This record gives sequence, structure tokens and C-alpha cells, in this order.
Amino acid sequence: MITISKGNFQNAQGTPAAGGMLWLSLSTDSVQSVSGGTVVAGVAVTFTLDSHGNVPSGSQIWSNAELTPATYYNVKLFGVNGALLLRHRLVWVFTTTTGGNQDLGAMTCASIPAGE
Repeated sequence: MITISKGNFQNAQGTPAAGGMLWLSLSTDSVQSVSGGTVVAGVAVTFTLDSHGNVPSGSQIWSNAELTPATYYNVKLFGVNGALLLRHRLVWVFTTTTGGNQDLGAMTCASIPAGE
């Protein structure tokens, strides 16, 4: 697993998306490379954002680098009122290795796989 941090998610007015929710959904069921355990894609991982629009300290997810076959995360961001804040679909691929830390504010959108 890796630790994810920060994000500094904001709304269109430039104010933090405080109390909003970051939703990460794995693209497909996969196998974790170290333990051999199955990581299921059917349940999204969610994080409630703090007053600065950041994920809580110590938040963890499986890095895509730890999973086979190749996977990605679908990303959604919701405001405190439940409204979707992202107009377009985001796809993130975490390449950080096991035990590493990834600043969500530095993530870029990966290519959306063909046919989706």
C-alpha cells in the first residue's frame, strides 16, 4: 500500500472543497503482488476532505504498481452537498512503490483506455 496525501481540491470559486468527498474506484479486480491477495474493484474507496480540501493524514490505497493485471483508478470529486465537482472523468495511475507517499496535488490524468 501507499500513503496518499494533500490534494488541495477547490471549487470553481477557488475555495477549498472542505467536507467534500474524493472517490477512487479501481478499474478491475486484481491480485496484490506481494501477498497474492485479491483486491476487488466493486467497492470504491472514499475519503472525506478536510477544511483545506485535502485527504486525511495517513490515508492509504493500493498502488497500481502493486497490482496485476494493469489497473487504474476512476476518480470522482464531490462537494459537501454531494454535487459532482469534476466535469470530466479523471483516470489516475499510481506508480509510487510500496510504502511510498503520493501527493494528490501532483497527479495528472492518465489516458482513458480505448473502448471506455
